[in-house]
Amino acid sequence: MGFSTQDVIRGLFGVDTTPNKNPLTNSVGVTAVKILSNNPKRMSVLIQNLSANTVYIGLKPDVSNINGILLAANGGSITLQYDKDFQLVTNEMYAIASGAASSILVLENNIIRGF
Repeated sequence: MGFSTQDVIRGLFGVDTTPNKNPLTNSVGVTAVKILSNNPKRMSVLIQNLSANTVYIGLKPDVSNINGILLAANGGSITLQYDKDFQLVTNEMYAIASGAASSILVLENNIIRGF
């Protein structure tokens, strides 16, 4: 009988995890909005810009085009993982866009039990 991905994760890390889609919002506008809350159980996150507008993400509500990470229009993305980005992956994050109603996708992977 084969192993599932969850079996492998449990064997390697001693935890169970679950994905979560768009935990706070799936749309960003011209005013900064929180897209992720602080979550010490987050192991990874993918944020993708699905809109035709430019999106910037940052750790504080003052995120802007000169104070943020650029997610290019039509698919720009960033992935953060605990083993490469350390506690950065657990921080709250904000986003702002160059146009209203800019669609984003946020996928996080959280520990649900273990340790």
